[in-house]
Amino acid sequence: MATKLDYAVGDKEHGALVQVSQALAFIPIREPDVVWDAHEVLAVSSTALALTANLAGNADIVKISIETSQMRYFLHGPVPTTSTGHMLNVGDLVFLTGRAEIDNFRIIQYLTAGSALCTYGRRVMP
Repeated sequence: MATKLDYAVGDKEHGALVQVSQALAFIPIREPDVVWDAHEVLAVSSTALALTANLAGNADIVKISIETSQMRYFLHGPVPTTSTGHMLNVGDLVFLTGRAEIDNFRIIQYLTAGSALCTYGRRVMP
């Protein structure tokens, strides 16, 4: 609920006076919590991989950490190759935050095979 101020505010010199309302209370906005349900280690090699369907199916957020070797990935459908795609280095994290990103994610090795740890979660209201 808001109350109307008794006076106008603004630029009095140039005639831009306006009547504003003053808020009486703030409404807190709660962010959802994440419940992490499952994980897997992807063995990434010279063939582009998607996330494992039965693990990714219920997830709406995925955290991927690059454990060994450089890799490349895409989020929008095309298959990455050893020469195209976003570069990932050992220690990098990627967060996939929606169904489209999760469904379209593909990853491939850059020079040598490696592994990526994927943790699957879902958002829930506290």
